[in-house]
Amino acid sequence: MKNNTLSNNLEMLEKISIVQTITTGLGEFEFSVPRCILEQIEELLYELDVQPEIVPQYSENNIFLQYERDDDQSVLEFTIERSGVMSVYTNYEPIEDLSYEEIDLDIDKINEIIAKFYK
Repeated sequence: MKNNTLSNNLEMLEKISIVQTITTGLGEFEFSVPRCILEQIEELLYELDVQPEIVPQYSENNIFLQYERDDDQSVLEFTIERSGVMSVYTNYEPIEDLSYEEIDLDIDKINEIIAKFYK
């Protein structure tokens, strides 16, 4: 697990808040996430028991809140779409039934999923 801190994640959100044109191997993308979505993510970060790695998905203008286990093979991702929809994906067998499930921004449920992932 990477050692992500709240302050590092808040800095990342600040960087993401600036509209950027990103060039990747897949082409050039304008990355822009609505301010209200960034504010929701910021509020969520303050309530999480374990801080994620924040990963912008440039081609879709989405943001991943990503967790990895020490085995480097198990991943838990919360995707926050530009529309505000949140979905969860994991390939971790004990909670694999969550793959691609849409969830509410329910902090208790999110923290419960994270705790199961790290058990």
